[in-house]
This record gives sequence, C-alpha cells and structure tokens, in this order.
Amino acid sequence: SGFSRWRRHRAREGVAVLTFHGLRGSDASGVLDASLHEPETSFRQLCAFLAEHYRVITAEEALAIATTPPSFPGLKPRVLITFDDGYASNLKRALPILREFDLPALVFVSTAFADGELLWFQKLDLALAQAAGERLTVRIGGTLYDWPLGSLLERRQALSELLALLTRLPWEGVQHELARLLELLKVNIDGGRP
Repeated sequence: SGFSRWRRHRAREGVAVLTFHGLRGSDASGVLDASLHEPETSFRQLCAFLAEHYRVITAEEALAIATTPPSFPGLKPRVLITFDDGYASNLKRALPILREFDLPALVFVSTAFADGELLWFQKLDLALAQAAGERLTVRIGGTLYDWPLGSLLERRQALSELLALLTRLPWEGVQHELARLLELLKVNIDGGRP
C-alpha cells in the first residue's frame, strides 16, 4: 500500500521513542508478568538493527528537534531509547549492550523504587504469584470479579485483567484496591523482589 514507505519518510522528520522497562536473561522466574522485561538477546538484536538503520539520538537532541524542527529531514530516521522505573537490569544488562553499539539512552528512575520500595504493579504480581488460595473473588468499582488461581496461566490471566482494571482508576483508587487485594490474598511480599 505504500504506507510503510510513507511512515519511514515521516519518521525522518520527527523522532520515534522506544520505551523499555528492563531486560532479562532466558527466564523470567519470580514474576508472573515478564512482559516488562525484554529478553537480553532480543534487545541486542534490536540495538544492532538500530545502529545500522537509524540515528539513535540523545534526549537533548530530541528536545531540540521538538522545539525547533530542522529545516531538512535527516538521512536516517531518528529514534530515542528510554527506560522506565530504574530497574537494575538497565545498568547490568542494557548498558553493556548500548555501549557495544555506541547508542545513547535515557533512564527515568522512580525514586521510591530506587530506594527499595516496590512499584504497585510489582506488589500485585508478587502477591498473585505467592497466593495460597485457588480463587480470588473481589468487588472493584461495583462489579464482582472471580478469578481462578489454580495454575500459572490462570494467575497470569488474573494479573493481566487486574492491571487493566486498576490502571483506569485514579491513583488513590489504585492504592485502595491494592491494599484490599493484598489483604485478601494474605501474602507477605516485603521480602520479594522481581
């Protein structure tokens, strides 16, 4: 249809942003939702591709382009690589790969997380992974939900649906519902780390 060619042309005029959270090795043990942690091998392949076909830019360059668009498009499409939350894998796994391909990246660090506090979605993940019960029945926003927790797949499904429900709530609602869920699941997640 020509859409891909048109999109590549348009990308040369602006900046695409690739956002990651963390990287992982071949397994994702300890968490139900490994989707936030890209496999290290995939990230290395992506960086090799970006180094060859794109101009990976710094945050300062992206800001300059956003505030004063260049009078002519770049020869290669531009991309900014970012990481959210400040996982240790940003330093231990991503940085060596970024250095290997001489690519800049921007890390947004959640200060409470860096100080050792789990993020809300990590707490929910760990609680569902450790819950002893076979079901979770809870009323959220006036609707009664009932999730089976008998298998790993069922726990992952419950987590996915709960994350979708909770992210629609205001922050106070997320905190309230999370506290209720942790109480219902009767688990101690203080020692767990994803």
